Amino acid sequence: MDFSLPPPASYFQYKEMKIPRLPVLFSPTPSRRTQSIVKNCDSRFILSNSIDEPVLSSEIRKSNSPRKPRNLKSLNIESPVVDELNLAIKYIISNKPRISKSPLRKATLYSVHFAKNNEETDVNGFVQALFTHEPSPYRKIGLTSEPEALDIRAAEKILQDAKKIIKHGVAKKTVHLEKATLIEEFWKSQISKEKTERWDIFEEGLLTFFDNYMVCNYGSLRKLNWKKLFSKLYSKISIESDDISMWPMSPSRLKPPKYSVRVVKFTTFANFIANSELHKVMLGCIEEIPFYIENLRKGTNYAFSCGCYYKGEWKDGRKEGSGTMDFCSGEQYIGNFNRGFREDYGTLIGNNYIYKGDFKKDKFHGYGKMKFPDRSVYEGLWVKNDMSNGKYDIGDGTVYVGEWYMSTYEGKGKLILSDGTRKKGMWKGGRLCGEGTVKYPDSTVIRGFFVDDVLQGEQVDTQDKEED
Repeated sequence: MDFSLPPPASYFQYKEMKIPRLPVLFSPTPSRRTQSIVKNCDSRFILSNSIDEPVLSSEIRKSNSPRKPRNLKSLNIESPVVDELNLAIKYIISNKPRISKSPLRKATLYSVHFAKNNEETDVNGFVQALFTHEPSPYRKIGLTSEPEALDIRAAEKILQDAKKIIKHGVAKKTVHLEKATLIEEFWKSQISKEKTERWDIFEEGLLTFFDNYMVCNYGSLRKLNWKKLFSKLYSKISIESDDISMWPMSPSRLKPPKYSVRVVKFTTFANFIANSELHKVMLGCIEEIPFYIENLRKGTNYAFSCGCYYKGEWKDGRKEGSGTMDFCSGEQYIGNFNRGFREDYGTLIGNNYIYKGDFKKDKFHGYGKMKFPDRSVYEGLWVKNDMSNGKYDIGDGTVYVGEWYMSTYEGKGKLILSDGTRKKGMWKGGRLCGEGTVKYPDSTVIRGFFVDDVLQGEQVDTQDKEED
């Protein structure tokens, strides 16, 4: 008897021979999975007659191709089940649920109330983020106000304090810090070092801080009309004042013209914030249409709420570079700016004053020439709006060349009067005080010690000539 095994047959040969084979587990295809469900079998596996039975490509459903809906009758389900399903579907279609109008009205009221709560939350969070150093979603990440540079004295004091801490320890060092509020800190770092400041400087500082350090397009803040906000702030916290003047006093004691400008005081601003008035004003400026803060300064022009108008270059939200500033008080400045201040060379015109020269932080500082309304002219050095050392021509032939203090002759200088008299020496309060020399038109020279323009111990020398 031959016990050798026949050669392996193909799938079609097995099918023709009809040889019984043991069933094996095989992962189901979509069509077979459906058949297994109908036959009350486990949907995870089905029984196959051969382990090498090929899976036809037509039985595999591609993920991209849409699946065709199957007819219930094609599943060989009994007709009573199909009839019950069809009746249920018809009932659902014919009996649609009806929704009354009252739930819709309640939902609308709830949405309006929820929107108001969102506006109050956004405004409160925004105002709190203004005067804190803590992280906040209303404050830009990684941006903080730039610390100011220390002068030599402050740096030396910090160095000495550090040496004391290293030598004696932290416990022996007593630090007495000023109890400055966060509002004061904000005012000094972003607005001004002065307690009272012009409105255009206040508005520029506040707008720059909003634009550079705050998130102004978050939530309900996108609909806040920032132009309207500054207009309301202008009407609520600015006051008329005639204490601020751009011009110095003339040496001829001609006082600069008085004119009223709108200013903001720190006390007014602090009370406005402490009484939560800023919250109310901001809530009143929220509108239906989005208003982005970037739209306030399009291009190079900007109109302040007080009436000042600027046209020129900007950098980081502040005036920087060449530009022209028309002030609401009537003056016009044409020249350079640096971080919002008049800086370097420029020309300031207004109220019969004309200045051409150097500026530093909005003040006359450096070399410049000033023409006063009484037609007198000063040309020389300036230090923080005060004449320091230069030539002053009154216009009637009287000329002074020398040092100045508070618009008066003080220090070493020489005065030439209109009649030809020359006075030379040390001056104080506009008079000779100290060693000095007086030369009259007839060549008479007086030398000696003067007090209030009076010679102490007269000394006359008609032969000596004064050196010019």
